[in-house]
Amino acid sequence: AMTAFLTTLRISPLVIAVWRGACALMGVLATVAVPKFVLWMGLQRSAMAFLLCQLAALVPGVVPFIVLASSRPLLSAGVLMVSVVLSRFGLWGFDVNEVQIMQTYVPAPVRGVVNGVEVSLTRVTTLTMLFLGVIFSDPTEFYVLVIFSTSGVILANLSYLYYYVRYASASSLNMSSSPLLSPTSSPTSSPSEASSSPSSA
Repeated sequence: AMTAFLTTLRISPLVIAVWRGACALMGVLATVAVPKFVLWMGLQRSAMAFLLCQLAALVPGVVPFIVLASSRPLLSAGVLMVSVVLSRFGLWGFDVNEVQIMQTYVPAPVRGVVNGVEVSLTRVTTLTMLFLGVIFSDPTEFYVLVIFSTSGVILANLSYLYYYVRYASASSLNMSSSPLLSPTSSPTSSPSEASSSPSSA
């Protein structure tokens, strides 16, 4: 949707291609950075940090875009493009962390079910955004899609924060009280998590 929007602003295809390449590059950098973040702060904290990075990168670009979209469309689009590129670091970093959390803390017998629900919800949200794109198809209404997308990132942060406080932080990552979120095997936990104790929370 954003590529189509940028095209309507007569932004050069070369610029758009470079922008998309930069987004992909940030994904690669995030993949390289994840192991270092996990060793530094632990698996769950690392995932929270990447989500916050995504939100922190989006908000400074979304607000100017909404404010300046009508008066200075090219400037607002440029700010949003940079914001989206930076946010990809947090997006793909969290994605890698989330996969590892699934493999580490969800028991094997139910892992397929949990993953299936996750994929289904992802498809539903994708279809929702496509449907909204049909409703708000006018380029001047693109800000509505931006607001919906940013709201999704905010909701993701709140959802994971609830999970982190309820199951991870409150017991220093000892989730034995939850049959669904208990670690399946201690060797897969990061060093910082394995050495933590409830008294250090």
